[in-house]
Amino acid sequence: MPAKVFVTGITGYIGGDAFHLIQQNHPDFEFSALIRTEDKAQKVRQKYPKVRIVLGDLDDADKIAKEAAWADIVIRALKKPYN
Repeated sequence: MPAKVFVTGITGYIGGDAFHLIQQNHPDFEFSALIRTEDKAQKVRQKYPKVRIVLGDLDDADKIAKEAAWADIVIRALKKPYN
């Protein structure tokens, strides 16, 4: 069974590079990504069509909790710290 990975910060420099490397080395993994805007989500969909997009931001605690519970691995690549 493939690992399930939830990623935040995928549209940023560090998160995007980290995701790219992980996805290239583990194409069998299932991915979901928290993305703030539909515009940014569309860019991710074009490049990585298998990523399940979760529209929201860091203030959407319920969405983050749901996705973290779904995932085996959570990658948090953000500048803004959780409070």
